[in-house]
Amino acid sequence: MITIFLIGAGVCMFLLSVRKYIAIIKYAPSGSLRIRWIFLFVLTVFFLLGYIAQIIIEYRDLIVNEKVLIGLVYLFGAIYVLLVVSLSLSTIKQFGEEDKIKERSEKLELFVRERTKELGKKSKELEKSKKELENKVLELEKFNTLSVGRELRMVELKKKIKELEEKLK
Repeated sequence: MITIFLIGAGVCMFLLSVRKYIAIIKYAPSGSLRIRWIFLFVLTVFFLLGYIAQIIIEYRDLIVNEKVLIGLVYLFGAIYVLLVVSLSLSTIKQFGEEDKIKERSEKLELFVRERTKELGKKSKELEKSKKELENKVLELEKFNTLSVGRELRMVELKKKIKELEEKLK
């Protein structure tokens, strides 16, 4: 009777595991990782059915070749452990890659922020230089206007001097 109770406790654990597997499969990314989780789920259901079958065998006191049954339990138990370990490794590697991507993304964001600050400073400097150059251009235009005006006045005065000189002659 204790055997049936212990196997029944194992069935309860497997039923809880099945609920967890369903959640894992729901959130697992598509691809080989998800397929491996599904395979592990199927293997867990197979174990669950084996436990239930063992309860029936114990309860009805059926005669079964126990050595074959024990051999199957060991075989599928080993397969299960191998899958759990390899799936855990794959999952950890995937999280590691996601961490690397996140780290690179943060570095890139920092670089972009710094570069944006630099470009902002350069833009302000260029605006300042542009205003300074515009002011110098205005000054040069004023100087040019004055110079040209002065030159024209000089030409006009020279003409007048010539006229006056001719009148005097």
